[in-house]
Amino acid sequence: MLANRLGEDHIWVADLRAHAHALAGKRQEALALANRPQGEGPDHLILSGVHYILGDTTAALDALELAFEEQAGDIPNLTASSRYDGLRQHPRFIAIRSAIRLD
Repeated sequence: MLANRLGEDHIWVADLRAHAHALAGKRQEALALANRPQGEGPDHLILSGVHYILGDTTAALDALELAFEEQAGDIPNLTASSRYDGLRQHPRFIAIRSAIRLD
């Protein structure tokens, strides 16, 4: 199991769990995992995906823009992630991709 190998607090484990909770409609649990209550502050990329799954496009794009401002290293993976397929034509998403020269 991934959590056993990486550890419960690993960012990938938190990401998978947050998204699983969001897909199951467990809003509070998903947001709690994305906000990482261990005191590290929110992971805006995870938070963006959770908000998007929960149907809040504005909050998803807000979090994605914050991730970009923080220079999150995983932002270029957006072009490969099916997670954001429904946002690809949104002007704010296009602007983020353009800002990181992925257009």
